[in-house]
Amino acid sequence: MSLYPWLRLPFNRFLQLNAAGTLPHALLIGIDEGLGASELVAALANVALCSRPTANGACGQCKSCQLFAAGNHPDFYRLEADGQQIKVDQVRSLITDFATTAQQGGRRVALIHAGERMNLAAANALLKTLEEPPANTVILLHSNTPARLMPTLTSRCQTLPFVAPSGDDISHWLTALNLRVDALWTLPVVGGPVRLAEYLRAGGTGELDALRDAWHSSLSGGHLCASLKTLDEKQLTVALKVLYTVLLERVRQLSAANPLQANKVAGLAGEVMVLCHGLTTMPSVNSLALLQKYVSSYQLMLAK
Repeated sequence: MSLYPWLRLPFNRFLQLNAAGTLPHALLIGIDEGLGASELVAALANVALCSRPTANGACGQCKSCQLFAAGNHPDFYRLEADGQQIKVDQVRSLITDFATTAQQGGRRVALIHAGERMNLAAANALLKTLEEPPANTVILLHSNTPARLMPTLTSRCQTLPFVAPSGDDISHWLTALNLRVDALWTLPVVGGPVRLAEYLRAGGTGELDALRDAWHSSLSGGHLCASLKTLDEKQLTVALKVLYTVLLERVRQLSAANPLQANKVAGLAGEVMVLCHGLTTMPSVNSLALLQKYVSSYQLMLAK
């Protein structure tokens, strides 16, 4: 956890609960994967299964730790989306597994990854388990967007404390890794500092810079530039996220001179981000028409 300093708070809180014997049956980890949530939840599961946890985390030496490191701990269950959703049969299978005795004699731990992908039936099935949890079990419910979870689910989980890193925190972290800090604008696009570091190590953010330039040109001229017209569906989400950052930049520019227009553009940025979240469940879209629609909407807002 020392790799990502902003995760020290939730990790330490988990260690305290575990050491005190007050670990709840269900924990909500509402931290985006781009902030290192995958590494955090894996470390939490390891601690919960470890037979000799230390003040710094799992011991790494006991049989449970060795099984966990090998990826075949019999009392650890991981649920993630089958396609676009976590389905009810997956949750029912977990409930059946929880009815058995732990093979290592300790806890049984389930990690539900990206829990916002549960369909309604799956969420309701999990709710019944949270209402009457089996003995000596821990459910780690991870979500990139906890606001999309059913309130009845979140109310039955204890939430780990978390403070998102500021821009300065991320800049200092990137500097310590000898990486560029002039690409912070891409954070909403790439999904957080961890993924930004991966981009920078892999060769930079040139493709994203080109998309931003294309959106600046298109919004100013009122028509999609050539590079945006040739995007395929796989590139659409990234292009829309870049548009979101560009619109927020325009909001900051308009705020002092024309607050009414700034509010309208902020609303348009919100629509873009909602669509980004929804694209994963949409069968198909007309990319060209969609992108032109946002350019036209922007022009109309500024004309009024």
